[in-house]
Amino acid sequence: HVTRVGALDNYFALGGDSIRSIQVLARARAEGLHFTLPELFAQPTVRQLAALGLEHSAEGPIEPLKPMELLSEEDKLRLPEDVQDAYPLIELQAGLLFHAAYSPETAVYHDVFGCRIKAPLNEQALNQALQTLAQRHDALRTRFALSGFSRQLQLVAKQGSVPLKIHDLTELEEQERNAALQLFTEQAKQPRFDWNQAPLAQVHVHRLTTESFYLTLSFHHAILDGWSV
Repeated sequence: HVTRVGALDNYFALGGDSIRSIQVLARARAEGLHFTLPELFAQPTVRQLAALGLEHSAEGPIEPLKPMELLSEEDKLRLPEDVQDAYPLIELQAGLLFHAAYSPETAVYHDVFGCRIKAPLNEQALNQALQTLAQRHDALRTRFALSGFSRQLQLVAKQGSVPLKIHDLTELEEQERNAALQLFTEQAKQPRFDWNQAPLAQVHVHRLTTESFYLTLSFHHAILDGWSV
């Protein structure tokens, strides 16, 4: 998000980090320029990367995977009718699910993000926005199948929605509202998600006043990370 990037500007000096580097890599490969993350970190300018990219450009751009492409024919036949795409869990996701199941009392990898918003609540608009997001982003229509297939899979439903729950705290004093929000945040970590049901996310709204509300996103880390949020 800078106006201009010069050939000698350092990637990290411009504000680049390890998360953004994956996006850089994906965009480069889409243009047929192939280099690795270690190469980007060691050669963090356009000029330094140019030779690497030109050397490897003969590989051509990477074509997006087609739906179900990573599945065996046997697994494709076992898919439920409501699924539009499916692919294996990556090892990191499997690890998150393992530890969540191994220590359910700790609410490990059950994330709760909250923010106070100074604006009147338009419940209809917020709910419509959430449902638009659910249709746009596969992660919000994803559930996990840990058995029944040759591999553990994530299944993307054709249709889906994100539940919106409204709580009214307008009758409470400010100190009582803050205490109620703190208690809610702790309690929101406790219910375990059913990995067989999408979405693995919920949105809660606490009305604070007529001009403000508190928005909470509760989700399992196996479908969203900080960058995704």
